[in-house]
Parts: sequence; structure tokens; C-alpha cells
Amino acid sequence: MGTTLTAMLLLEGRYYISHVGDCRAYVMGNGMEQLTEDQTYVAREVALGHMTPEISSENPLANRCGRSFRNHCSYACTT
Repeated sequence: MGTTLTAMLLLEGRYYISHVGDCRAYVMGNGMEQLTEDQTYVAREVALGHMTPEISSENPLANRCGRSFRNHCSYACTT
């Protein structure tokens, strides 16, 4: 088991986002804009063109994280 994290630091009028796993960051204005991409097996396959978004939602591995925090491992966060 592991956990995922999306965090934001607001500093001097700028924001910095750090992200690992399948939780997302959004900005809300005239709608919602997704700022981060899921770090899951299926999201990676879609990004590489190996799978379509339509098929990915039905894949049994759809929620398997490619990155997460675990008590014995460390992963580089996407910033």
C-alpha cells in the first residue's frame, strides 16, 4: 500500500505544485482546468498512444498507481 499527494505552495504571488500518484490539482475560474496528470499505468499507456481514453476507463488496471509514497521507497515528485 502507498499514498498519493498533490500539494501547492503559494509564495510571493506564485504557486508551485508538487504531485505524485493519481490525485489531481485543478484551477477554477471560468470552469475547471486540470493542472496535473494521473501517474497511473493506464494514463501512461494512453499518453504513449498504446491505449485509447475510451478503452482505458474499462481497463482493470485503471486505478493502479505508477508512483506513490511508501514506507520503504521514495519516488521523485512531478513539479
